[in-house]
Amino acid sequence: MSEAGLRSRVGKQAVIYGLGVVAARALSFVSLPIMTRLLEPADYGVIQLIQMSFDMLAILAGARIGAGVYRFYHKVDDVEEKRAILSTALLFLGASFSAMALVAWLSAEHISVLVFENRAYTSAVRVAALSFPWTGIMGVTLGYLRLKDKALHWVTVGLVKSLIQLVLVVILLGFYGMGVLGVFVASLVADVVVGSWLVRNMLRETGLTFAADAARDLVRFGLPLVVTQLATFFSTFADRYFLQRSAGESAVGIYALAYTFGFLLVQVGYLPFSQVWGPLRFEVARRDDPGPTIARAFVLINVFFLSAAVALGLFTEDLLRILSPPSYWGAAGLVPIILMAYVFQAWGGFLNLGIMVSEKTRYVTYADWTGAIIAGIGYLFLIPIYGGLAAAWSTAVAFGIRTLMIYHFSQRLWYVAYDWAPVVRLAALAAITVGIGILLPDLSLVPSILVRSGIMAAYGAVVWNAGIIPSDEREMVRGWARNPRAAIRAYLGR
Repeated sequence: MSEAGLRSRVGKQAVIYGLGVVAARALSFVSLPIMTRLLEPADYGVIQLIQMSFDMLAILAGARIGAGVYRFYHKVDDVEEKRAILSTALLFLGASFSAMALVAWLSAEHISVLVFENRAYTSAVRVAALSFPWTGIMGVTLGYLRLKDKALHWVTVGLVKSLIQLVLVVILLGFYGMGVLGVFVASLVADVVVGSWLVRNMLRETGLTFAADAARDLVRFGLPLVVTQLATFFSTFADRYFLQRSAGESAVGIYALAYTFGFLLVQVGYLPFSQVWGPLRFEVARRDDPGPTIARAFVLINVFFLSAAVALGLFTEDLLRILSPPSYWGAAGLVPIILMAYVFQAWGGFLNLGIMVSEKTRYVTYADWTGAIIAGIGYLFLIPIYGGLAAAWSTAVAFGIRTLMIYHFSQRLWYVAYDWAPVVRLAALAAITVGIGILLPDLSLVPSILVRSGIMAAYGAVVWNAGIIPSDEREMVRGWARNPRAAIRAYLGR
């Protein structure tokens, strides 16, 4: 595929993914004021802690085994081999997640006591266990849509699932007062409906076969990532457990709300590109000279990703005032630190290509466990003193060191000449802009939005004129401005 063809393919798919993510986030913002008004911060914290417990079980069930699907799917040329890889992954993860779900169901009372020191949330844990098999199944089936460049299907599935959950949350919490349990019932129904359709859709093409060789390859590739994901989980989520022990579920709820903006950054600012780039980068890596394409992609992704971080960092306080009651507003002071942590994490996800191409995933394990140890020291000694701030800073430092290590190992294994100068300039500008927003005096809502909008516009003007965006990309944007319909059609190859 030519450079222009690749750009058209990435651009077309990223636009669809981006629109889908924006729509999904719009639904989330509709649900956020509902959730924060129907649930106290302590309830919000309970939901987070149960979800985190099942995230840990997902790691033990082998969630990262599925990461090898993209690598081995593009490594073979035979269509039947490709189908066998997908079908094998579906069977393997469906079985492993179902087995772990059974363990969780039988142990629900013990899990509730372990996490909350009481049996009050046993029923919620059991409902979450019923949803758990679909986590592994949907990981494979959604990956299938990405591999087949079915971005519109992927987006539609996500929107339908979010809409089902939103409607059921309103009904179960607003009309039946089910509280925490209602959230997990809504998730279960959405998982069953959407997951069943996804399985049927994939099996119509792939059939249902189990290839022992494919299973061995997936385990060989993914097993080190299972170990490393334990470290990633610890760095990302263990701070909630320390916060719970030090300050209670309400502190966890406020911290979890702040983390929502970090997840939002990834979903809006990085996910639309990574959904395309994640599988495609292995195809690009097979070229004779893939370095310039990879380096260019890194710069362009950062233009959008870091700009999204600036927007979130500037407007967090205003969004919290609009979307949540005052009991949640303390989250605003944590958001900029969490955004920085997720910038580091996203960089690590892009810069690990050398490790993935060489199939030496143990180096990710080394980096992740180093980060986990650093985070753990901060959680253990600083959270009892400084609370949520210590948790956020410990995570950011851990993610930063992890990314440096991943970059170092990847460059040793498979060198890419990244163009760091524009990325560093952009990152510095982003940090300064968010810092200006933090230093603003207290303003009422409308003046605050106007002032911050002016700051955001100034940031955009500097980015445009600072030589960060390549000249041909800027010319393309000018073409969009002059004749949007014709430019979009040309860019999407129509």
